Amino acid sequence: MISKSLIQKNSSKVSTMSENTLRNLLSERDLYNKKVVKKFDFMGVPVNLTKLTISEVESLQELNKRAEEESFNEMDIMFAIIKKGCPDFAELEDEEIKNFPMDELIKLSSAVSKHSGLDQGKK
Repeated sequence: MISKSLIQKNSSKVSTMSENTLRNLLSERDLYNKKVVKKFDFMGVPVNLTKLTISEVESLQELNKRAEEESFNEMDIMFAIIKKGCPDFAELEDEEIKNFPMDELIKLSSAVSKHSGLDQGKK
């Protein structure tokens, strides 16, 4: 029969080992700063989409909250989503983005949201 003290001693070693292993994996593979990239066809041109991080989603939520309180335009939020989730658009000014067709920008914004898991529960 196995004693309780032996189980407790071994379970704490396993727990510590698992935490250390996870830390090593995160540092070795540089998962901490890794971006998950996906190609998307924007008006016949492939662009990269990156999954939004939690901090990026939180900043978008804060922008959305401010938009409800102030006189923000829904396009401002869409442009922010596109700039954060599509590096090819990150350096463009809003006025430059406005030169693209609205339906194409909506598709791009939706693709960023979907790629980042923000559309879960929607059908």
